[in-house]
Amino acid sequence: MPATAQQICGQCLTHPFAFDATIAAVPYTDPWRQLVQRFKFHQGTEYARVIAQLMQMAITQHLNDNRPDLIVPIAAAPSRMRERGYNQAWEIARPLAKLLQLPCASNVLIRTHEHDSQTHRKRKERFKALRHAFTASPRWHDRLAEKHIALVDDVMTTGATLDAAARALKAAGAGKVSAWVFARTPEQRNQR
Repeated sequence: MPATAQQICGQCLTHPFAFDATIAAVPYTDPWRQLVQRFKFHQGTEYARVIAQLMQMAITQHLNDNRPDLIVPIAAAPSRMRERGYNQAWEIARPLAKLLQLPCASNVLIRTHEHDSQTHRKRKERFKALRHAFTASPRWHDRLAEKHIALVDDVMTTGATLDAAARALKAAGAGKVSAWVFARTPEQRNQR
């Protein structure tokens, strides 16, 4: 980061991801960081529509003929669902799908295990902890075959969560996986 839709950022050049493209609406800096914090940690589901609208503006600049077949939110860990009462990625994906007039399904990805917060982990530790964190629901395998899937999440830090989810979708037959996030942390040289 920064990079245009046709460019590859430095992090992606040195550590390729399982997903094929990334679109981030904003950098994960203030005031956007504060918006995400309110949304995730203060029952701020009312911010989901604003976040979806900002994402839609960024996404439509890059879509062209490359529209995905399905929008899939990152599956929340059961403990996070109990803690928050909602999956923030699903709260964003629903209005985003309506704005883009695309189908969306929340039951495609399944969390295979719980994990501790990734907030204080370094890049390599995050990838190791999340390596097998997801699987695709078997009832979706036929419908994913050779399809373009857009994964939706709120923030991309190292890309470990999105990478693990993309690996699961591709293992189930998805042909292409794009990562659509509201915010992306600026590249930090000491993450590796």
